[in-house]
Amino acid sequence: MIPNRLELRQPGVSVPVTGQQGSWLWARDFDGIFTHTVTVQVANRDTFAEIALFDDRAMDKELHVAKCAITQIVSASGVENWDIGLTGVFNPNAFRRNVTSITFGALATNSRAAARWTLTFWS
Repeated sequence: MIPNRLELRQPGVSVPVTGQQGSWLWARDFDGIFTHTVTVQVANRDTFAEIALFDDRAMDKELHVAKCAITQIVSASGVENWDIGLTGVFNPNAFRRNVTSITFGALATNSRAAARWTLTFWS
């Protein structure tokens, strides 16, 4: 178990949301592999981060990949990294305490990948 995770479903405990932030990113390469990342600075806040793919477009290619994920979180738990290029690596959401930065990534292989990301703050 990763330390500093907030159990949001504790009976009788209410934790108010104090803010949200979000945007989108995309990667496109119709003749190879391309990744694009966005790093968001957060001022030591308890944060739920999520990213979701909303467009996967391929152009006459049998083999294509379009995916998105959280690629790095820096928080009270330390620095956590995930390589979006590895097969099977997929981290679409996470909650951490005292977050200082989060990096989101999109990867496209013979395609276009567009994703939206959202941060929800609890402190």
